[in-house]
Amino acid sequence: AVMHPWSPLLALLTLGAGAGLEPLSSAQYMGCAGTEIIKRETWEHTKILVDKWPDIDLPHSRVIRKLLWAITHNDLLEEHAEDCGFALATVILVSLRAIDYDDGPDEARRAFLYLRDSLLPRLAPHADAAAQDGWWPDLQDLDIFPWLLGLRPQHSCYGTDLRIFVYDLPERTRGVLHCHHGQWGLEALIPHWLRQGSCVTRDPAEADFFLVPWHTWCDRIVYKMNQTRREVSAVYIDMLKRKEELLPHWAKNDGRDHVFIFSDQGMNFFPEWRDYIPHSVFMVTEALTPRCGPSCFNPWKDFVVPGHTDYFRHRRMAQYNLPS
Repeated sequence: AVMHPWSPLLALLTLGAGAGLEPLSSAQYMGCAGTEIIKRETWEHTKILVDKWPDIDLPHSRVIRKLLWAITHNDLLEEHAEDCGFALATVILVSLRAIDYDDGPDEARRAFLYLRDSLLPRLAPHADAAAQDGWWPDLQDLDIFPWLLGLRPQHSCYGTDLRIFVYDLPERTRGVLHCHHGQWGLEALIPHWLRQGSCVTRDPAEADFFLVPWHTWCDRIVYKMNQTRREVSAVYIDMLKRKEELLPHWAKNDGRDHVFIFSDQGMNFFPEWRDYIPHSVFMVTEALTPRCGPSCFNPWKDFVVPGHTDYFRHRRMAQYNLPS
């Protein structure tokens, strides 16, 4: 039988007591004897994640998050940091995506700040020894996490005088850490960026535009929303039928000052836009959407923004950059 490449992750959920053997690394904090909560064998298996943590998807992040929950639920974080600190760091790195999506940004911030401000500073003096044994992760991708988790100071929106009202739709805007990936990450990144800027207003009377956020493509993948059954359309249509409740400022200009973000052929998944939001402003990543064409883009009101490139992909592409 062919083993699935992620089969070792299943072993990580085998919790229980384990006997201590030789350290898993010559680095300090790598005795990894195991505890009643996390077996030594579980620590051993986490090594496959050290180099993969930036690319772990949400389902696998949720698997590893269960390990972290077992530790924190029993209030044994420090005990496990002493037992197998470098492996614990990897567990937290992988878990952050699921924590943010399922438990919210406050929980994700707490986990991140423990990692950044407490655990990693203790491990850093021993990083060289851990790296020799394959236990020190590449932390470059962690650079963007403070911004993604709302830990950066407010920015000035590049000095614009525009004021944007961003609707609060928590059920449609979960998990920026997960949903910012890919071209469709714009659907999460643009509202998130605006919320942290001086151009956002909570006063509808001073708003020039009203942004309607939904991490559409991300939710489509997470919930396996079916295009044939028009499941994406159903969410939009429900939202717009309930606009007095969810979009209470729509009536002021019949939606002409409301902005929707459609990335990666997103308008093909809501063809009913012509009936419900024909006059609204569209931010799109393609002026000519395949199978939709010019009718889906009106240059007098809509505008094109570049598709998002993941930070880790940007870094890897930059390695091949040649001088001009």
